[in-house]
Amino acid sequence: MNGKRVAILGCGYVGKALSRILVREGADVVGTTRQTSRFNEIEATGARGILVDGIEPGSLKQGVEWEPHVVFDMIRPQQIGEDRYTTWGTGNIAHAFLGSPLEALIYVSSTSVYGRRSGEWTDEETPANPSSPIGTARVESENLYLEAHRSGALPIRICRVPGIYGPGRTLRQRLESGAYRRLNDHEMWVSRIHVEDLAEALAAAWMRG
Repeated sequence: MNGKRVAILGCGYVGKALSRILVREGADVVGTTRQTSRFNEIEATGARGILVDGIEPGSLKQGVEWEPHVVFDMIRPQQIGEDRYTTWGTGNIAHAFLGSPLEALIYVSSTSVYGRRSGEWTDEETPANPSSPIGTARVESENLYLEAHRSGALPIRICRVPGIYGPGRTLRQRLESGAYRRLNDHEMWVSRIHVEDLAEALAAAWMRG
């Protein structure tokens, strides 16, 4: 990874973990955020923070001009109503990097694209069948990128990520905050991944394809 330029769009909880790994391996990393107050957190990982809002096409300019070798798109579809999410950001990012000499553009999607599976085995061959507005938006974002990939315009790789846990995001903390509810006398299967394991997997998605 020595000297490789990497842009992490939406460098939050997972992005910072990924940045630490890539910087340690010798990559030159830029992490984007919509708030300058987040720069210190990003820079603590060894990356450089820049302001980018995927909804504003012009804000992507400096990221494109930096000519990264790889882009990780971790920007979540933005909510624009009670049950509505926009994929404008995905379209703007895809358009901005069209024709760029990227090795890969890795879209960090979500297992919400599968909808409710009731404990059934699920893998990359399972058809998308979203049951929530955010899941539907994720499918739309994936399709935007896949269209660009099939046309040969962008080297897209998609990672569908389950629920994430780690420092500051333990089950106990989520229960205490009210983010999760305990369901008595019900069996429920959930998929979770530790943030550091996910960061390693995302790095491998780039390096190993």
